[in-house]
Amino acid sequence: MALGLAAAVFSPFNYLVILKVDRMFRARDVRRALRNTLFWLFD
Repeated sequence: MALGLAAAVFSPFNYLVILKVDRMFRARDVRRALRNTLFWLFD
């Protein structure tokens, strides 16, 4: 239920999220990727 609600709320941003995740995994630097993701989430 909660995941469905979150998906509905964030659906307009799915494309940006996919781009962000794709770029994160392409970096192949887990620590940097996690740090960048945290900065991105809490900016």
